[in-house]
Amino acid sequence: DDIMEALGLPEAQHAQFPQDALRALSTRYYERAMLRFEGFFATGEGYVCDGDIHTYSMNCNNLAIHYRYNEERYQDALNLHEKGLSSSPFAEHKSGAMSCLHGLQRYAEFIDAAEQLWHFAAEHGYGRHDPSQYFENVAWALQSLDRYAEIEIWLDRLREWVNSLDPDSLAEERPWLLGT
Repeated sequence: DDIMEALGLPEAQHAQFPQDALRALSTRYYERAMLRFEGFFATGEGYVCDGDIHTYSMNCNNLAIHYRYNEERYQDALNLHEKGLSSSPFAEHKSGAMSCLHGLQRYAEFIDAAEQLWHFAAEHGYGRHDPSQYFENVAWALQSLDRYAEIEIWLDRLREWVNSLDPDSLAEERPWLLGT
């Protein structure tokens, strides 16, 4: 839809385009952007915008999301999140890396990544941080690794997070967390 809007096409025409072709086009442009950024970093040649490290990191994140969701290329996505984290760290990379590790079934590393995300969000803020979205996977991974005692730590964190939320918005947006 973003591509269609960028092209200025009316919404009625959006459905006429094959989604697989749009995904391939999107992949191609993200990958070409990576080549431009990395070429600039290697040679110093190119447009000044090709050297914007935060935009590079955002491109790493967006391409990683595409690889992860559309192609299940978890290792490639993880590599991109690691590049992004090393250049301009932000929470979406931590969250994405965690998802990749879960997809790769590397559960001990997944738990470490969840731990990193938890602390990063606490220290730097992350408005979309929602531990209820990944807690179940963390608990399952801990159980599968016979690390049962750590589940209580994560339950405490989940309680702490729920208690930090505004009760009115919690009742409106996440009533399942209240048991209602």
